[in-house]
Amino acid sequence: MLGPFDLVGENWYSSEDLPVAILWGFAPWKRPHIQHYFPQHKLLFVRGARLYLNLEKFIQYIPKNKSICFVGWGLKLPSYAVRYAKKRSIPVHYVEDGFLRSFHPGALHVKPWSLAIDSQAPYYATRAKTDLQDLLQRRQLEGVEAEKRQAGEAGIALMRAACLTKYFSLRIGNEDWTPPPTQGRKIILVIGQVEDDAAILQGYSRGFVNRRFSNLRVVQKAIEDHKDACILYRPHPDTYYNGRKSRHEKKIARLCTVIEPTAPLQAVFPHVSHIYAGTSLAAFEAALWGVPVTTLGLPFYAGSPEIRHLQGPKLGFSRLSLPELFSVIYLDYPRYIHPVSDEETSFFDLASYFIVEKFKHLVLEGVPENILDLEELRANKAYLSPPAILFLYLLELGRTGLEAPEEVVALAGDPLRYEDVPQFSELLIKACRFDTLALYLGKIIAQFEQDLEALKDSKTLMTQVMETVIDNQKVLRGRIAITLPDLSDWISPPTFSGYVIPDNLLLAYARALANNLQYDILERVVSNIEFFCKTESLPHGATFLRGFAALLVEKPARSERNPGKRAQLLDRIGRLYHTRLLAELGENPLLVRALADMAMDRPHSCQASCIELLERLAEGPNQDTSYLLADYKKHMPHVIRLVRYLANQSQHDLVDRLMSYLDESDDRVRMQWLRLHVERREIDAFYRKYSSLPEDLKTRYEVKDLLIRAQKEEGEFLSALETVRENLALTTLSRRKRSILYDLKEKLEFSLEASRILNSVPQPQVPKGVVFLGTLTDYKSVAMIAPVLPELRKRGYAIVSLVNGMLSQSPTGLPNVDQFMGAISTSVVTRKNEHHNEWLINWKQKIVSSGDVNYYQGIYESLANFFRVFDVDINQDAIRRNFFYRLSRMDDCLDICNRIFKDVVKSGLPSIILSSDGHVAPFSIFRDFCLSKSHPNLSYVNVNIGYENYFTNLGGRFSTTTTISDMTLCPTHRAPFLARADRFERWYSEEKDNPIYRRRADELINFNRVHQEGDAASHALIADLKEARDQGRKVVACLGKIPIDLGVPYDGGPAHEDMRDWLNHTIETVRGREDILLLIKPHPHELQPSIALDLVDGFFDLIRVPLPKNVRLLGHREINNHQLAPHLDLALLWNGSSALELSALGVPVMMNAYFGRHDYPVDLLYPRDREHYAAFIEGKSWPRPDEETRRKAACLIAYMETSDVNFFNDYAWRPVTNDSVGVPSFRADRIAQFMLEGDPEMARAADRILERFGGEAS
Repeated sequence: MLGPFDLVGENWYSSEDLPVAILWGFAPWKRPHIQHYFPQHKLLFVRGARLYLNLEKFIQYIPKNKSICFVGWGLKLPSYAVRYAKKRSIPVHYVEDGFLRSFHPGALHVKPWSLAIDSQAPYYATRAKTDLQDLLQRRQLEGVEAEKRQAGEAGIALMRAACLTKYFSLRIGNEDWTPPPTQGRKIILVIGQVEDDAAILQGYSRGFVNRRFSNLRVVQKAIEDHKDACILYRPHPDTYYNGRKSRHEKKIARLCTVIEPTAPLQAVFPHVSHIYAGTSLAAFEAALWGVPVTTLGLPFYAGSPEIRHLQGPKLGFSRLSLPELFSVIYLDYPRYIHPVSDEETSFFDLASYFIVEKFKHLVLEGVPENILDLEELRANKAYLSPPAILFLYLLELGRTGLEAPEEVVALAGDPLRYEDVPQFSELLIKACRFDTLALYLGKIIAQFEQDLEALKDSKTLMTQVMETVIDNQKVLRGRIAITLPDLSDWISPPTFSGYVIPDNLLLAYARALANNLQYDILERVVSNIEFFCKTESLPHGATFLRGFAALLVEKPARSERNPGKRAQLLDRIGRLYHTRLLAELGENPLLVRALADMAMDRPHSCQASCIELLERLAEGPNQDTSYLLADYKKHMPHVIRLVRYLANQSQHDLVDRLMSYLDESDDRVRMQWLRLHVERREIDAFYRKYSSLPEDLKTRYEVKDLLIRAQKEEGEFLSALETVRENLALTTLSRRKRSILYDLKEKLEFSLEASRILNSVPQPQVPKGVVFLGTLTDYKSVAMIAPVLPELRKRGYAIVSLVNGMLSQSPTGLPNVDQFMGAISTSVVTRKNEHHNEWLINWKQKIVSSGDVNYYQGIYESLANFFRVFDVDINQDAIRRNFFYRLSRMDDCLDICNRIFKDVVKSGLPSIILSSDGHVAPFSIFRDFCLSKSHPNLSYVNVNIGYENYFTNLGGRFSTTTTISDMTLCPTHRAPFLARADRFERWYSEEKDNPIYRRRADELINFNRVHQEGDAASHALIADLKEARDQGRKVVACLGKIPIDLGVPYDGGPAHEDMRDWLNHTIETVRGREDILLLIKPHPHELQPSIALDLVDGFFDLIRVPLPKNVRLLGHREINNHQLAPHLDLALLWNGSSALELSALGVPVMMNAYFGRHDYPVDLLYPRDREHYAAFIEGKSWPRPDEETRRKAACLIAYMETSDVNFFNDYAWRPVTNDSVGVPSFRADRIAQFMLEGDPEMARAADRILERFGGEAS
C-alpha cells in the first residue's frame, strides 16, 4: 500500500477517521514539521521527483469514504496531479514559507513557524488568481475595519521596533551600519535577488520589458531614475555566499557600489532615500520603514500607493493603505504555529515570542536603544503576549525594584496560557524573581490539573510545560509545595487503550515527579512500564529506560526525604534496562552488564565488567572471541558512553584501554578524545587533535564547546567569548543550549572585567609576599574581592589564582610561586585514581583526618548544607557519592597547601591563602591546614559579606559589604562578619556612650523579624504566659537556629555534644517540673527559602524524646523576641544573635555552644558541664544581666554594622542571600570611577588582609 509514499505525522497512530493529504515537493527535512499545519489530516508524502502518472493506482488503496487533498510545495505540484484533482474535485493547496518565518533561513533547514497556504496558486503567482489577491480585493471592496487597521499599524510598529524580518536572527551583534562616503548625495539601494527564484519567474513578465529579469536591469533602472544619487547594490546572500551566481556581477560592480549582505537590512533602511527591487519581500519590509519602493516585477504586495511597480496593470487593491495591506498580508493570510505548542497562533504572539527569545537574557542589564525600541513596544503593549509584557515590566523594574508577585502573575492573564509558560518562567528566573515564580508555577499546576483531559492530545505543549516545571523546581529552592497530577493511567492499557505517550513527555513527567519526591505516583508509572515489559508490548526501548534510570540517579531538585524509595525504584528500572539491553545487545553480555551498572551508577561493578571485557578482547582473535571485537566496534556509541562515565570516576587507564579498540578516524571517537584531553587538562594535545579535524567538524556545537573550555582554561577569555558568539549563531541550538551559552557568555565577560581590574596594577616581579586565591570557581567571591586585588599588588604582594579559567594569570618569575597558577583543576576528572594524601575516615567518631589534622567538621557542614539534613548518613548512595567527590576536592586542596608550605612558606616568603566559605569543604581545608601549622609566614584570610540580612531584615537582594578576617591571627573568630573581641573592646571603650548606636540597637531589636502578620497569635501566647507567671511558674525559652547553619571549626559545647543533644537534654531536664514552662521556638529563617532553602531537618526535627505537658512548641512566626522578652525568666540558646537582643532587653541568657562565647563577646551565662547545666535550670536562680551587660549587648548589635567590621563594596551585583542573582556582574559606572580615582575603602580592605604582615604600603 505504501508504494511511493512516506507516512509522516502522529495522526497515523490515531484511530480517528481523518482525511488524507498527499504532498509533493517537500524536502525530507521539512516533512516532520508539516503536520502542525494540517492537524486534521493524515499525511502521505510522495517520494522523490518522479511523476507518477498512474496516480490513480495508488489512490485506490485509500478507503473510499476518506476525503483527500493534494498539497504541493510552491510550484512543485505536478501538472498531472493538478489535472487529476480538477477532474475529481479534489482540493489543492500550494505551500510556501510565510513572511515571519523563523530564526534563520530555511536554507539552513530551520523549522518554519509560518507558512502561506493557498488553495489557488502560490502567493507570489501574481499572474494567476490566489487566495491572497482575493482577500486583498475583498478588503478593498468591503473596506477595512478600524480594528484591523489599528492592528496593522501595531504590527508595523513591532516590525520596526524589533527589526523583525522573515528570517529573524537571534544573534545580537553590531546593529549599526555606516554608509560609504556619498559626498552629500542621497542613497538609493538596490536589493538583489536570486534571478531564477520562483517569485521572479511568477512575478516578472518578460514581454513587458522585452528581456528576462536580471539584477543588472534593476541597477540600471535605479541609475536611470536617480542620475546624481549614490547607488548601492546589496546582493542576495545566496548569490554572494552560496554559489547561486547572478549574471553581470562585474558589470554591476562597475556601475555602483556593492555592499556585503552582512548588516541587517533594517539597519540600512534609515540611511536610504529609495529602494529598487525585482519582487523581493525585503522591498515590502522597506516600505514598512517608510522608504519609497520601486519594483521591476509585479510582487504580491504591489499596487498600493506607497509601492510603485513597473509591470502591467495594478492588482486591484491600490486604495489600501500600508497598515491595511499589512493586516491582510501578515495578520490574516499566513498560518502561524507557536514554537512552544506546535499549535496555531497569531502574528502578534509569534512576533512577541521572537522578541522575547532574542532579548530575554538582557532583562537584568537592559537592552541597548539601537537594537530594540522599547517605547514603541510599550505603546503597542495591548498586542503583545504576556511574556513580552512581562519583559517590559522587568526591564522597567531593574535589578533593585520591588515587585508585587500577585501583580506580576496577573500579567500572565486568566486563564493562564500554557504556550507562555517557558518564556514567562525563564524571564522570572533570569530576573531572579523567585517568589513570583513560585506563585506563577503554583497557579500553572493547579490549572494544568483541571485541564488535563483537554490537554491530553497536546503532547508537545505538555512536554514543554513539564520541562519548564523541571527548570523551575531547580531554582525555587523549597519555595512552593506543589503536587503534580497523577498521569500514571495514561500509560495503562486498560484505561487509555491505543494512547501513545511520547518518550520525551513521559521522561519529563517522571523527572518532575522524581524532583518533587512524589514517589507514590512515580511507583505507579514504573509498575505500568513493568506491565508493558511483561507483555512485551513496551513501545519504549533501552534508550528510554536508560533515561529513566538517569533521572533517578541524579539529585532531585528538592531535598531528598526518602532515599530508600528512590533507590528501590532505580533498582526496578535498572532490571528492566538490563533485560532490554540483553534483547538488543544479547551477543555481548559483558558490555550489557557494564552498561547496566553504569545506568545504576555502580562504578565498581561497571569497572569490573569493563576489565573483564578488555581481558577477553586482549586474548586476540580466536574462534570464541573473534565476534567480540566486531561487536564492540559495532556498539561504539555505548562504549563511548562508558568511557565518559569512567572518565568521571578518574579511571583513566581503563578509559584509554577502552578507547584503544575504537576506530580513531570515526568522528565520534575524535570527539571523545577531544573531550578527554580537555577534561584532563591536556590542552596541547587537545589543540593538536583539534587542528587536524576536518573544517566541517570544527563548526559543530560540541567541538566549539570543547574549544571554549580549552580557551577558558588557558585564560584566553576574549577568544572563548568569540567562540561562544559563533556557537550562538548556529541554527540548530535548543533553547536549553542557548541558555547555557548565554550563561557562559556572562561568565567570560565577568572574567574579562575582573582580569582588567586586577591587571590595572602589574604583577610584582620581586614580591614581598603572595596571596593565593583559594576562591576556586566561586564567582561571587571573586566579584567581592576583585577591587581589593590591585591594592594588594600595590603593596608588593603577588596574586596567584589556584584555579585557571577565572582570572588571567601573570607570572612573577619565581618558579616556586608560579607553579601554583591554576594548580587545582576545576574538575575531578583530571585526577588520577589515587589520592595525594592518606586519609583516615571514621564517620561515627567524626574523624576525617590526614596528617594528624581532623577535617571532619568542614566536610560534615558541606554535606549537611548540600542535602539540607542534620544527620548526614554516608551509607546512603547519594551522600556517599557526594562524600567521595568532596574528599577528592579536599585532597587536591590539601596537596596544594602542603606544597605551598614546603616551597613558599618555608622559603621565607609571606603567604596568604584567601577564600570565602571557610566553614565548608573544600575551603575549610585552607582554614584548618593554616591553623594547624601556626607558622608566622602563613595566614588564612576569610572573606564574606557583612551581616546585612540581619540589619535589613532580608530587605535586599544584593550585597554592598565585604568583611575580612585573618583566622590564623584569631582562631576563635570563626566568621568575619562577627565581632572580633579585641576590636570590639577597643571600639566599645570609645563609643559605648554614643546615643546613636543605642538608638540603632533599639531599632534592630524591635524589628518584626519573624514577618509576623497580625497580633492575634502573639496576644494569645502572651496571655498564657502571664497566666503561667501569675501561677508562680517560671517561663523559659529555648530559642533555635537553623540546625545545619553552624559555620564553626568544631561543634559542641561544654555540656553537650551538639545542638540536638542540647535540645533533648533541656526537655528532659524540665520533665516533671510543672513549675517551669519551657517554650521551644524555631528560627523564623527556617521558613525563608532564600536562607534555609529546602530544609529537611528543622529545629523541631531534632527532638527525639516525648514532649511533657510543660513544654510548648511555638510557631516560627508566632511572636518576636522583643514581644516575648518581658514574659521570660530565662532564655537558652545554642548560639545566635538573639542572645544579644534578649540580653539588651534584660533577659538572662545562657549560651551553650563553644563558639557562643567567642561570637558575641559579652558576659552571658555559660554552662561548665552537663551537670551544671541541669542544676542551673532546676535551681531557678537566674541572674538578670546588669546595666553594663545590657548596654554592651546593645552596642555589640550596632557594632556589627559599623565600618570596623564592614567595608563598603558595591562594585558588583552579587547576592546577599542563598538566592541566585545570576552570574555576578560589575557595575560599569562604579568600576570606571574606581579605575580613575581608586577607593580608600578597598585600600583599607587590603590592609586588613595583610594585617599579619603589617599591612604597610610599599
